[in-house]
Amino acid sequence: MAWPGDIVSLILSVVFGAAIGLEREIRGKAAGLRTDVLICLGAVVFTLCCVCKLHLELGLKFQEKG
Repeated sequence: MAWPGDIVSLILSVVFGAAIGLEREIRGKAAGLRTDVLICLGAVVFTLCCVCKLHLELGLKFQEKG
């Protein structure tokens, strides 16, 4: 199950990656929209996996907000 903060992180990575990629496409640079979105999305997924693994190894519980 995905936590709301994780989903927000994924959405923001796509939005900011798209903004960077769009700017690079307008200027005619090599890496464009799709490349930058995938790089940002991959970085967030990697980070979320590392955080989840760390929590599991240390026996920490994820905080439930609400």
